[in-house]
Amino acid sequence: MGNENRIKQMLMNLVKNAIEEMETGGKITIFLKNVKDKIQVTVCDEGKGIQKELLAKLFEPFYTTKTAGTGLGLQLVKQVIEEHNGTIHVNSVVNEGTSFVIELPLASESLKQPIISY
Repeated sequence: MGNENRIKQMLMNLVKNAIEEMETGGKITIFLKNVKDKIQVTVCDEGKGIQKELLAKLFEPFYTTKTAGTGLGLQLVKQVIEEHNGTIHVNSVVNEGTSFVIELPLASESLKQPIISY
């Protein structure tokens, strides 16, 4: 359960960032996995990676490493995840790529709406 448009916007931001970080090409992989009572979404790229000392700043408003960036894309990603009571972790290796690992809670059975057709 969640806001479909906000989740779509979050994923589009992550994929857009991945594309922009792979200036010479590469592969973007998206994994979906059930982990107990959560869904885990992992977005991986083969870009230039992020230095460890910069990882803590990634989700700060207006922080960007891009010359034409606003620094609001990843802040929006984090905001959407928090709206859905989720978490995000970043794993990155310089010159190898970056993975954003998102965990969102699955809806409990009591929250699911029955589908009624006529």
